[in-house]
Amino acid sequence: MKNKKLIIIIAVIAAAILAVSVSSAAVKKYTSAKNARVQKIVNRVNIEVDKTQFTYDDLNDGDIINASAKISIEKTEPDFYGKLVSITIEGADFTEKIYVSKNKDDSLPQNINLPCGDPLSWNISFSVPYSENIENSIYISFDYITGINEQTKQEYITKIPISIINEKSD
Repeated sequence: MKNKKLIIIIAVIAAAILAVSVSSAAVKKYTSAKNARVQKIVNRVNIEVDKTQFTYDDLNDGDIINASAKISIEKTEPDFYGKLVSITIEGADFTEKIYVSKNKDDSLPQNINLPCGDPLSWNISFSVPYSENIENSIYISFDYITGINEQTKQEYITKIPISIINEKSD
């Protein structure tokens, strides 16, 4: 009877270890991030994304990939009007999107006056199931308003593409 209980306990432990290893294998973290920094100064606004290209090893359809980057935005001149309408990550069926600001606020950035000299910044992360169609479909969209003053403002959208690269080993 003791041997039977011991065999059952070992089988349960082995099954638990197998379940953990299978689930952890399905979530892939990028192996490298290239083109680490993109900076665009456009319409009196400085936009930066510190990682735009993520390379993974041996992705299969359905594998969950995780990626993270730091994004920031600010006015280039203090006398101009500037307001961030929103920042979104688009182009895929995300399982999770997280924005975290310097103040540990995880709300989406919306309707914030743009500073000059001390950029608004967020650490962003996202998870998405891999498919071949995703490799060039993800982008970060910055929707903002600028002008000489509030009366002459115009709204702009700048999109920064995010590349997902699958390096299959032979």
